[in-house]
Amino acid sequence: MNLLEEALKLAELGYLVFQCVPQGKMPFTQTAPNGCNSATSDPEIVTRWWTQYPDCNIGIKCENLLVLDLDSNTELNGPSDVRKIADEVGVLPSGPLARTGSGGWHLLFARPKADIVGSKRIKWRGVKTGIDVQVGNQYIVAPPSMHPSGVRYQWHVPPCSVDELPELPDAWIERVLPKRKQDAPVSPTSPTVAFSEPGSSYGLVDRCRAYVAAMPPAVQGQGGHTALLKVANVIFHGFGLSESEGWPIMLEYNSRCLPPWDLNEPVDEKDFRRKMKQARDKPTTEYPFGFYRDSCDMPKTNVDISFLIENLSRKSPSIVAVEEDDQIPEHLVFVPGFIEKIVRFCMEAAPHPNRMLAFCGALALMSFLITRKVQTRSGIRPNLYIIALAGSGTGKDFIRKVNNYILEMTGQAEMIGETIASGEGLEEEILANKKKFYQTDEIQTLFAEIASGKESRYNNVVAFLLKVYTSADSTIVRRTKVGDGRKYQGPTTCNQPGLILFGTSIPSLFFDALTPRLMLTGLGSRCLFIGGDRRQPHNPDARDYKKLPKELIETARWWAEFQPPDPETGKVGNLSHENPTPVELPITDEADAILNALGERADLAYSQTDDPIEQVLWTRVYEIASKLALIYACSADHEHSVIDGDAARWASEFTDWVIRQMIRLTQRNVADSPFAKLALRAEAIIRRKGGVVTRSELSRSLQTRPRELDEIVQKMICEDVIEIGMREGTGGRSAVVYRLIK
Repeated sequence: MNLLEEALKLAELGYLVFQCVPQGKMPFTQTAPNGCNSATSDPEIVTRWWTQYPDCNIGIKCENLLVLDLDSNTELNGPSDVRKIADEVGVLPSGPLARTGSGGWHLLFARPKADIVGSKRIKWRGVKTGIDVQVGNQYIVAPPSMHPSGVRYQWHVPPCSVDELPELPDAWIERVLPKRKQDAPVSPTSPTVAFSEPGSSYGLVDRCRAYVAAMPPAVQGQGGHTALLKVANVIFHGFGLSESEGWPIMLEYNSRCLPPWDLNEPVDEKDFRRKMKQARDKPTTEYPFGFYRDSCDMPKTNVDISFLIENLSRKSPSIVAVEEDDQIPEHLVFVPGFIEKIVRFCMEAAPHPNRMLAFCGALALMSFLITRKVQTRSGIRPNLYIIALAGSGTGKDFIRKVNNYILEMTGQAEMIGETIASGEGLEEEILANKKKFYQTDEIQTLFAEIASGKESRYNNVVAFLLKVYTSADSTIVRRTKVGDGRKYQGPTTCNQPGLILFGTSIPSLFFDALTPRLMLTGLGSRCLFIGGDRRQPHNPDARDYKKLPKELIETARWWAEFQPPDPETGKVGNLSHENPTPVELPITDEADAILNALGERADLAYSQTDDPIEQVLWTRVYEIASKLALIYACSADHEHSVIDGDAARWASEFTDWVIRQMIRLTQRNVADSPFAKLALRAEAIIRRKGGVVTRSELSRSLQTRPRELDEIVQKMICEDVIEIGMREGTGGRSAVVYRLIK
């Protein structure tokens, strides 16, 4: 993690940065003798500071910004408090969003002109909240700094220039944030501004205008006449406005309708005025005249950052990634020693270098080399199932060739597998070889056959994959089969079996094959599927995969020949291959604390969601991180492997990222029925198009019939996934467009 690079990026964006103590929040007095008042955006000073003290955390002085600091723990729930306030005073605009090391959130905004006071636990309705305000001569700790707990701060929405920070809505400034002095009244015409209390100087017409501005537009063919009548009821019955007061608001609303009523046409004008007259004379509502005039309620909207934050903290922490790439952060694709050397060779020698694919393949190989050799203090073994998702032509085959060559050169060729055809065949391979390394391209074929349930042999595959994964620390016994009698002469048991799976697939094909059932029954949730890099340009310096450094072969051979000694005698027994006693790697107190903290956070996340797929993924977190910490330690130093703080931190961060990504990807792509998958696919298409797509573009991409497209669109509208809009098309004609709401 290069803190200097991150500090320079922030300084370039206009943030005032200074150094805090390593893994702490206090200013580092060597370079910040005046605390946050020592902050600067001068790149020369920033470079000098972090070159001299590279491990210092990054502080940001809030002189030119305002930060809402949301605590989220057993006593305080800042995200929920934001949601409650937003329901009353209006939504917050989206902007830079960071997860703190303690599990809270930082929301960054432009500093208002109003003299806002920094405050802890601001009050709302007389009750203290989990919201702190940091502004002026105050500061925050910024990603990727390390929290005292050992968890890094992390950007979920990356920082923009200070000049581009979103402005807080006037209603939040006026009604929520503490000030030193009262400023002049603000304009109430924005639809995100909340209503004042009845009887205030906030005008009735303006309140009505703000209310109507938050109502959805009337859409032709989607109940447009009913929507217009609802608006008329609100204006003339709910707020009790006269025709002269309400007519301009009706006209403003008409401009948002799809398409608008053409009031130059007698028929359209008569229809439009009829709705106004009906609302005044015979309203179609149950609430009494003047209901909204005497109320402060505002139509609810879920297009706001508070809804996003609540989901992040409570149910689906990964939902913020809607706008992010599914590519793994670069700093996580690094494990020192053996793994990094393989990755580096692949990046230098592959025809189309792909760091993510090389990393996943090297991670799987390291897992295979040390399985049945090492374990954690609690007996967790390093066996992994990894699925790398990348498009065609991205270079999936090069790392497979490298892995196969390393195993061939170290006498382990018989342990290489490619295709899993049946559970019985897989079982016999494990019984014979004790451990097996499968590298399977187009892994989605296996998942599709399993999901179809047409052949029982694939159900046996699932059963055995789960069995061998969970039995890595025990013994499996060959199933007795009807009719084989005395024919089978091979081994019938395997003590501590090792099966490593490295699968690759095109993302769309993989998720077409993946089902909720596969996730819930355990196979899907035990696989780490990681979205990868795009196809890279041809490498003019590409060379044969067999020309890899000799030290890689030597390290792999060292592990192949290593036989764990008996912990009591210190000697290697004659049957150690049959009944190994894996070495228990030592773990530092720091590493133990980091992994335990991750496990506690995963337990909390499990308790805060009712989604069964999310729950099953959170239950795997501690085990996966422990496996990864073993792999890191053995890669960094094969002769003196120790699970230290670096190993635990990387394993914790990597696991956290992968699990969140898996939650996000399953939410986006995994559904029970083909129709539901089509709707998810439509959402993905709109997202790839920048959040807006025309009907014709969506139809061409989905390749569905018009009626089926209408059903998909209707489902997405009802679920508040998209909204309908209009934009000018070719030839001056208007075109229907669909916009993502979330």
